[in-house]
Amino acid sequence: MSVSGELVQALVAVLAAVAAYAAGRAQASGARRGPVDAVRRQHQRDAYAAFLKAARQYERATRFADLARAAKADNNGLELDRQALLREVVRRRAAISLEPIAETLPVVQLEGPKVLAVYAQEAADAAERLAQVARTLLPAFAFGDVQKQFEQDTANLHTRITHFTVEARAFLDDSARRRTRRFVLPGPHQ
Repeated sequence: MSVSGELVQALVAVLAAVAAYAAGRAQASGARRGPVDAVRRQHQRDAYAAFLKAARQYERATRFADLARAAKADNNGLELDRQALLREVVRRRAAISLEPIAETLPVVQLEGPKVLAVYAQEAADAAERLAQVARTLLPAFAFGDVQKQFEQDTANLHTRITHFTVEARAFLDDSARRRTRRFVLPGPHQ
């Protein structure tokens, strides 16, 4: 019986050594991955913040009321008739650059997750729609109800930016579980 007792002790020692080795490897792997994950998380935060800043600045710059106020101020206080004011607002909106959004969008798309990339793309598409409407109206002078259309388009952009913000915040705040909650967009995705 002493042989089998010694065999059991040897097996237990071998199993303990294997378990200790595996635990040590897991701990070492976690110690290496922790800083890498922290750097990646910071890079994601920076990418999301840069995109959000560009989108919010574009949204503020394209507001009809602000554009009209600037047009009136640049006219040295002289009153513009409605048609001239609308033309100037459209001209100013068409001149606003989408480049900051276009520069920050690919980083968000690469960093993911997919749901954030989708929301960022939708916000960028809404901004492009604002620019396209202005570029289309400018040469045609087919203004119709320009103010209402601009305000609706700006509200759509605001909604898309808000969706991105909610999802980015949920993703970054939920880093331990690495899951995002789904935010359902109202109406068809544009």
